[in-house]
Amino acid sequence: MKDNTIPKTEPTGLKQCTPLPIKNWHAFLTAWNRAVKENDMFAMLGLLHQGFTVDSAGLVYGEPEYGHEDVLLFYFAIADGWRDCERLEVGDSRPNSIPYGYDRYRNRVCLTPAGIRRVVARKAFDILVQNFFKCEGDDLKERVNSLINSEKLFKAITDFFTFEDGSRYLSRGIRNLTTHLLEKPHFQEVVEGFVIHLASLVFQWREREAHTFWGDVRERVVAEDALTRKRLDEARPWAIDVLNAFKRLFLVMNYVQDSDLEMIREIALRRELNPSSGHLVKERRLAQTAEEAFIAGSHAGEFLVFHGVRRCETERLKAILDADEAFQEGQRVAAERAEAIRVALATIQEAQKQLDNLRSQ
Repeated sequence: MKDNTIPKTEPTGLKQCTPLPIKNWHAFLTAWNRAVKENDMFAMLGLLHQGFTVDSAGLVYGEPEYGHEDVLLFYFAIADGWRDCERLEVGDSRPNSIPYGYDRYRNRVCLTPAGIRRVVARKAFDILVQNFFKCEGDDLKERVNSLINSEKLFKAITDFFTFEDGSRYLSRGIRNLTTHLLEKPHFQEVVEGFVIHLASLVFQWREREAHTFWGDVRERVVAEDALTRKRLDEARPWAIDVLNAFKRLFLVMNYVQDSDLEMIREIALRRELNPSSGHLVKERRLAQTAEEAFIAGSHAGEFLVFHGVRRCETERLKAILDADEAFQEGQRVAAERAEAIRVALATIQEAQKQLDNLRSQ
C-alpha cells in the first residue's frame, strides 16, 4: 500500500493575504465560486476557516435563506474524497501544474488541479472534525440524534462514510476513513467514535412515547418518528458494514433482526481459508460456514458464532424456565385439587353424619 498522506509542509512565498470578513453565507458562496473559478487555493483555504463563523441568514432582501444544515452539507461536499483523489503532485513545473511558491527548502512547489482539490478537501475535513465531529457525552448524543432526524444530513454523512471497494491507492473499506492503521491519528479516533455511535443508533433508536403528547403535537411526533424509522431501517446495511469494519458488531447484539443476520452471514462468508495461513484446508477457498469464517479471523463470523451460541443458550434456559414454571403450576393445581377433594370429603362425611342422626331418631 502506497503512502497516501498529504505532506505537512505548505508552500510559502505565495500571494497570501488576510481574508476579508464575510457578511453572510450567500456572500460566502459567491466568494467561494469566484475562488474556484480562479483556481485560487489559498482563497479557498481562507474561506474554509471562516465558514462556521459566518451568519447563514440572509441580510439583504431577495437573498436566499440558508441554515446551519446548509453549511454542514457544503463542508461534507468539499471534504468528500480527501483520501482518494489523484495523488498530490509536488515537484517540477509541468504544463498541467500550477506554480504555488516554494517549500521550506526553497524548492518550487507546483500542484495539479487534482492536488489543489485534495488540499482543499483535507482542510474542509479538518474543520469538520473540529466543528462537528469533535464532541462527547451528552453533546455527542444530542448531535447524533439531531442528525438522524434530518433526511439531507443523514444521507450526506452515510454517503460520506459509505463502504466501498477501494481505488488505485486505497484498500476496501470506509470512504474518507481508514480502519487498518495500527497507530491512529487523533482526528481518526474522534471521527471513528462519532461514526460508530451513529451506526449503533441505527439499531438502538426507539420512537418517542406518543401517548405523552396531545392533539396536533402527537400527530406530528408520530409522523416524524415514522419517517425516522423508515430512514434508519433503510440504513441498516450501511450500519452493518461500518460496525463490521470497526469490529464493533457486538454493540448491537441485542438489536439485530433475521434480515440483519443474513447480511452479516454474507460478509462472513467472503472470508478466505488459506493453507499458507495455517488453516486446515488443502487449497484456498472461501469459508462455507460462520464457524469457518470465525476460524479464518472474520469479525462477522465471530459475531455469528457468539450470536448463535447466545440464541441457543437463551432458548435452552427459557425451555428450562418454562418447564419449571409448568411444574410449579402443576403442583399448584394438584394442591388446589387435593384441597378441593379434602373439603368435598369433609362435606360428605358431615352430611353422612347428619343423615345417620336423622335415621336413628
